[in-house]
Amino acid sequence: MEERDEESGRFVCDFVERLPTTDTGKPFRLYEWQRETLMEFYSTMERDEESGRLLRKYQYLYLEIPKKNGKSEFAAGLGLYHLIADGEARPQVGIFAADKTNADIIYQCAKYMVEHTALGQPEHDPLVWCRDSVREIRTRFGGVMKVYSGDVDNKHGPSFSAILCDELHAWSGRAGRDRWNVLTTGSDAARRQQT
Repeated sequence: MEERDEESGRFVCDFVERLPTTDTGKPFRLYEWQRETLMEFYSTMERDEESGRLLRKYQYLYLEIPKKNGKSEFAAGLGLYHLIADGEARPQVGIFAADKTNADIIYQCAKYMVEHTALGQPEHDPLVWCRDSVREIRTRFGGVMKVYSGDVDNKHGPSFSAILCDELHAWSGRAGRDRWNVLTTGSDAARRQQT
C-alpha cells in the first residue's frame, strides 16, 4: 500500500539546494517542476513486508530535458545525494552515457560541487574527495561515484545503489539495449532502494 513521506522528499530537495552551481557558484535553486518531480519520486513509499520499513516505491526517474537546461548539474546533485545521504551502506553510484566524454560532464559538475562546499575541503578532514585520474568521487565511508565505460562485458559485478544514465536516446542498437539490461536487471538484489 502506497504511503507518503513528505519529509524524505524535502530532504532530497534541501540537499540539492545546498550545492553550488557551476555557472554562478551560488546554491542550486530548483525549478518548480524539479521540486515537484523530486517530491513525487522520493516521497512516495511502500512498506517493506519483510522489515516493516518504508522504502521508495519508484525505482526509475526518467526525465527528458532539452539541452542547456541544467540536466547535468541536476544529475550530479542527485548522484551526490545518493553517494552521501541516501542511507545506503558503501553506496556505488555509476555514471553512464553514450560515451565516457559525455558521462564526464556529470562527473565534472559533481566534482565542482564537492570542491566548493565543506564536503571536500581538506582543512575539515573531507567527507568526500575526487580522483580525476579514474573519474571517481569517494567518501571516507567507502562510497564511490564513478564514470564507467560504455561496454557491458565488465558491468555484471557492481551492486549499484544509483545509476545516472545521460543521453539515453543515444544508447542505440543492440549495444545500448545490452547496456541498459545489464545495468537494470537484477542489479538491485543487494540494495534496499536502488535508483
